[in-house]
Amino acid sequence: MWDAPVEDIEEFFMNRVLRLTGKEADTALALYEFNWHLPQLHFSKDKRQVQWVIDIARYHNSMLEKAASPAAGLASASVIVEALHCLQRLFGYRLNYLEVPRLPNLLRLLTDTVRSEHTRVAVAAIMTVLQIIEQPPELKKFEQQNKLVIVQDELVTALLSILAANAKQRTNSLLVYHVLKVFVSIMQTHAATTDKDWYARLLPKLSRPVTVSSLFHLCRSACPAVALNASVMLKVLLQTNADEMYVDFAAQHSHTAARPNTELVLSRL
Repeated sequence: MWDAPVEDIEEFFMNRVLRLTGKEADTALALYEFNWHLPQLHFSKDKRQVQWVIDIARYHNSMLEKAASPAAGLASASVIVEALHCLQRLFGYRLNYLEVPRLPNLLRLLTDTVRSEHTRVAVAAIMTVLQIIEQPPELKKFEQQNKLVIVQDELVTALLSILAANAKQRTNSLLVYHVLKVFVSIMQTHAATTDKDWYARLLPKLSRPVTVSSLFHLCRSACPAVALNASVMLKVLLQTNADEMYVDFAAQHSHTAARPNTELVLSRL
């Protein structure tokens, strides 16, 4: 049991993280203890720790790519996972969340780790993306700008590749679930903070045959969470595309054209 005030506890673990270089043998342990003791920040005024943790994660991601042995690879993967969980906690704090556009290496880190062959690293990376694009209502304005900063073409491509690679085999349900959550957040649950022009450019990628085929396969997943989110994503895509097709048809042929029965199509999914 701690006798010190909560602010002192937070400062202690913050300073411990700031003393890390990433080369210490107990780096993963230090980050794990930070995550365990500080599920949420309240007092910190120091913005250095975000870039510090990003640098540690990037260093170990480079070490993971050239690991000389499986043990070395697992050690680096553990550090990366803890660092990403640490970033999730840091971005849950308003002061750090406002810094997202000023973190030049953040997008590179997230894109690289989403592509990781280590599933737990990829899951942690996608959870970090979700932390950034899903914030409380009072941060709605900043959520919109940070979403534009983070969800870039390269990251979208990496996420869609995960769906395509796992859809038919119906493997890696946890990983697939988090990928679907990102898109459902963008398209539905947090759609209010999704820039319309940006979404219009994203929609053709989501509507490609390979993606739609992947979603149909995932709708039959044995994992209820995967099947549900794939169905939600597919429903939004069908509704959006049906609306656009109707507008195009009406513009080209007649102002009295009958509207497609979208609900009938969706009821057959």
